Amino acid sequence: MLRSKTLLFAGTFMLFLIVANNVIHFVLTKHTLERNLERELSSVAAQIQISIDNSQAAARSMEEQIAAQLRTASVGAQYALDPDLEKVTNEQLEEVSRKLGVDHLTLMKQTADDIVLFKSSYPKELGVSTKKWVPWYQAFQELFDKHNVSIGWGQSLPNFWSGPFEYASSDPTKLNINKWGYYYDGSTNYMIDPFVSNENFEEFQNTTGIQAILQKTLESNEQLLEITGVNPATFGKKELKTLTDTGEELKHNVSRAIMFGEFRYQDAAYDEWDVQKAAKLHKTVKEIVTVNGTKVLKSFIPMKISPSASYVDLEGKPIDTYVLVITSNYDEVQRQLIGQFSALGLQILLVTLASVVGLLLAVRFMRRLREKSVLETQDTYIDEVNQLFTVVKGQRHDFLNHVQIIHALVAMNKTEDLRKYTRELVGDIRQVSDIMAIGEPAIAALVQAKTAVALSKYINFTHRFGELDRSAIGVKSVDIVKIVGNLIDNAFDAVMDLPPVSRNVELQGWMENGHLHMTVWNEGCRLTQEQRQHMFTPGFTTKRGGHSGLGLSIAKSLLLQYKGDIAVEADEEKGTVFHISLPIH
Repeated sequence: MLRSKTLLFAGTFMLFLIVANNVIHFVLTKHTLERNLERELSSVAAQIQISIDNSQAAARSMEEQIAAQLRTASVGAQYALDPDLEKVTNEQLEEVSRKLGVDHLTLMKQTADDIVLFKSSYPKELGVSTKKWVPWYQAFQELFDKHNVSIGWGQSLPNFWSGPFEYASSDPTKLNINKWGYYYDGSTNYMIDPFVSNENFEEFQNTTGIQAILQKTLESNEQLLEITGVNPATFGKKELKTLTDTGEELKHNVSRAIMFGEFRYQDAAYDEWDVQKAAKLHKTVKEIVTVNGTKVLKSFIPMKISPSASYVDLEGKPIDTYVLVITSNYDEVQRQLIGQFSALGLQILLVTLASVVGLLLAVRFMRRLREKSVLETQDTYIDEVNQLFTVVKGQRHDFLNHVQIIHALVAMNKTEDLRKYTRELVGDIRQVSDIMAIGEPAIAALVQAKTAVALSKYINFTHRFGELDRSAIGVKSVDIVKIVGNLIDNAFDAVMDLPPVSRNVELQGWMENGHLHMTVWNEGCRLTQEQRQHMFTPGFTTKRGGHSGLGLSIAKSLLLQYKGDIAVEADEEKGTVFHISLPIH
């Protein structure tokens, strides 16, 4: 019953360990998959950032080329036009702009308190004041006064300055985005202002620029819904607009909140807060929300950029950080995760079932080995007791014959023959008496049986016992036989490789300090370091002939059950000694 409970407890504990291990493995794998998703999004963001940096570098290069072309056009216009503003007509400007390949050409005049667009091939620019254009007006003043612009914004060349693409203040209703150039070297009484629309630049952006990059990225990642570049300095704030002289509102392209991409999946409750948090803390912020009936995962990733006139705050200062918003279809993400989790769950289930089956088979195998060992030990015990009783019965049966022979030898006065006969008879009786005097019948039977085995194998088997109190031992007889019998068998096997004269085995037993002590000594030492480490391991054996390797492990397990102990000492000169100690009651 105790062993069954022990096996049940061990099996339950092993099952708990398997389940706990699988649960931990599941949680860690789930965390790993989610982290992999985060890393994938971070990798996409990094790739986008690199592509955007390259695209912006190419865009800046293209803008610089456009600016250089505008300067060249300005120099050409200077040669084609009269240096006196009053002698130039709007019709001339229209013709010259067409020849120079620019959209329009305007001449600017400096007055006492303003700089105005005085003549132009584009009628809507005529008479427009620039005093409210910040920081453009400052650049115009420096160009008139110093022939050079030093405001650190836009592109400055000798006698020339150009700002970024911007909306036209002369016609704010059409939202035309143009790039203007401004040239003045002091040889004229006006500033030359050629400009072109952003059609070519926009075509470049759509084919090889940021928009093209975003489109390709979205097409290659099915879970991504949109990618948006957000200006944290202007996002969520009132749009910056300037009133023109005609009272119309003019938007500003460089301070737009959405720098690139689309932002169809906006969430008024979280977006502004998450954008500001990501920009200020320089950490990625994530949000799961439902927008337009779709559950989405939004990642707000701060990105560093080189300050330029293309992206500014509400005060016209270039920004150095924008926020990349990557919107993913969370349902698709969950579907992929659930698919991976299902595969993982099936794997865990199969491993668990295999582990449980393996555990049950192992328990069943160990139980059969134990039952087999118990049966073999019980059979040995019964055989040895029967052998002892047979010897005693035989001696009692022959006692009358011995008495008759002694009487005949006395009657015949053959004293020497009588002495020789009685010496042999007394030796045989003393041997049986010594065995019976052990005090523990089971040990006595065992000694008798092993003595007979020793004689057949030419082993000198001796025993020495103090008086044993059977009632005080408190150990089952069958367990005593298992423990001592296995040790004697091992000793017999150990000396069989020695010559008969050296085949010495000795068994000792005594009671001392509340313990039963027994030692089994044999001549020689055959124990290696590996054997000493594993000799008590079930199944480990160095014997020939198909031994099970369970003897010593069974002996040790029984000793532990009775809170006993076993020790071994081995030396080539002193031999091998197993010493067992059992507490007595």
